[in-house]
Amino acid sequence: MAWDPAGDPTAQRGFATCEQVLALVGGRADAFVTCGQGSSNLTRFANSRIHQNMATDEAQVRLRVVVDDSRIAQASTTRLDPVGLERLVEGTIAAARLCPPDPDYPGLAVPGQIPEVDHFDPATDVAEASERADVVAAFVGADRTLAAAGYCST
Repeated sequence: MAWDPAGDPTAQRGFATCEQVLALVGGRADAFVTCGQGSSNLTRFANSRIHQNMATDEAQVRLRVVVDDSRIAQASTTRLDPVGLERLVEGTIAAARLCPPDPDYPGLAVPGQIPEVDHFDPATDVAEASERADVVAAFVGADRTLAAAGYCST
């Protein structure tokens, strides 16, 4: 299943957030911005027993700026509201101005096309805690003489 960013509302929100950050930077710096959004689900186990299931929805923006041709700083935030994005931009630009110049900095890469993503797994996307528990049970059951610990993440 190929990913189509034009038909993905989450991707469109990410693109819009990136454009918003670039607009806040304006001409004050060269900037590279990325947005990531998704959910993370985790089942932890110790002493061969599950002790935690958790799920979070995550969104973040990462910004790298270059001022004066070679003073570089980067930061990220999970606050995607206008105040959070403005704080990200202003703080990152201020930090870059405090950094020493990097005489070997080659510059930012030119913008490119977003590559097609062909590794999306719908089953992983909708996996329930019970399915992660089944994976843990199979792992623990492989050798009952050992105490197992770890996690299963989707």
